[in-house]
Amino acid sequence: MFLQNALHHFTRKHENRALQFLRGLNEQYGNIQSHVLLMDFIPLVSKIFSYVIQQERELVNNNFLNHLESKNVTATINTTTCSFCGKTSHTDTKCFKKHGFPAKPSPNKKYCSHCGKTNHTVDVCYKKHGFLPSHKLYNDKSLRSRNQDSNGDNQGETSDHEIRLTK
Repeated sequence: MFLQNALHHFTRKHENRALQFLRGLNEQYGNIQSHVLLMDFIPLVSKIFSYVIQQERELVNNNFLNHLESKNVTATINTTTCSFCGKTSHTDTKCFKKHGFPAKPSPNKKYCSHCGKTNHTVDVCYKKHGFLPSHKLYNDKSLRSRNQDSNGDNQGETSDHEIRLTK
């Protein structure tokens, strides 16, 4: 019996606080007042307060949108026009009709890492592997020395490019 009276007193106290809070609200929050009073159980003050916060957010958003509509906000877009060709989206400093298209590097262009020339690779470089016998720069002695180097005849010798490390 004591617990029932305590529970009844507790709920009555929370209802009184909630009703007092509702009476203190402006008429701007009339829809919250009527909504809470139509509920079967009166919610806690914290729940009613969250309803008020939600209502305020909606009012602020609506006022902001109405303010924008009443001001008739217009956006201006600055467009640049080329003085050479008359087209928009670029200026005459970037105009391809005036300056030409930029050169694209050829993706299939061959480059020799041995002699630094283009149109061949190090695999077929005549300066590294020797010229054909029919070529005017063909030299039999240089060809023999290159072949010996590539065959590994000078394994015991060190070249200028080879450095041996010892401990």
